[in-house]
Amino acid sequence: MKKALAVSLALVLAACSDVTAPVSEATPTPGTRRPAAGAADPILVYSANFNSGSVGGEWSSNKISLTPSGERFLGDFLNEQVGLLVIMPPHSEIVIEADVYFIRTWDGTDTQWGPDTFNMGVDATTLLNTTISTVNANQNYPYSVGGLEVSAGTGALATNTLGYTYWAELAPEDATYRFSYTVPHTSPVAFIHWQASGLQYLADESWGLDNIRISYNP
Repeated sequence: MKKALAVSLALVLAACSDVTAPVSEATPTPGTRRPAAGAADPILVYSANFNSGSVGGEWSSNKISLTPSGERFLGDFLNEQVGLLVIMPPHSEIVIEADVYFIRTWDGTDTQWGPDTFNMGVDATTLLNTTISTVNANQNYPYSVGGLEVSAGTGALATNTLGYTYWAELAPEDATYRFSYTVPHTSPVAFIHWQASGLQYLADESWGLDNIRISYNP
C-alpha cells in the first residue's frame, strides 16, 4: 500500500519575530480566537488562489497542479517545506487562513504505514503539528501529534471531492482542511510555512495549498 526559501532567510525572520512559543493544540480549535463582539474585521493584506496558473516570487515553490475535479493549487508536494513571505503593515495580530489538500493515502497515526504528519507555522511559532488520515486509520487532528486519536476525516471541510484515487484500489481518497489561526505578531515581515513528514512518494500520498488569505489586526 505504502506508499526553498533559503534556511538563512527563515532564521532571520524567526529571529525578528516577537512570538516564539508554540501555540497549544489542546482543544478542537487550536490557535484560533474569535474577535470581541463589535470588533472590526481583520484587514486583508495578501491572498492567492492560483487560478491564473502563475505563482509570485513571494513563494518558495512555483509548482502548480490541477486536481481531477478541475481545481488549480500550489503543489503537489511530498516532505519538503513550502514557504510564503509577506510584508506586513504595522499590526498587533496576524490572521492566517489556508485550504490544505491531503491527497490519496494519508495514514494518520497508523504505525505500519504512518505516521503521516503535517505542520504549519509563522516565523518561529508552531501553529499546527498533527497527523491526518484519509484511509481506515485514526488521526490526531484537531489535536497535536501524540495527543488524542480520532476518526479519519475529523474536522475536514470536505472529503473525496478532489477526484483523486489510489492506484492500487481505485477508491476515492482525498480530504480538504481549512486551517485558520489568529496569533499575536508585530514583525514587519511574516514567514508562513507548511511541511509534511513521513510521506513515501507522490503517487501514494501528497499535499497542496489553495485559497490563502493573510490578514491583520492593527
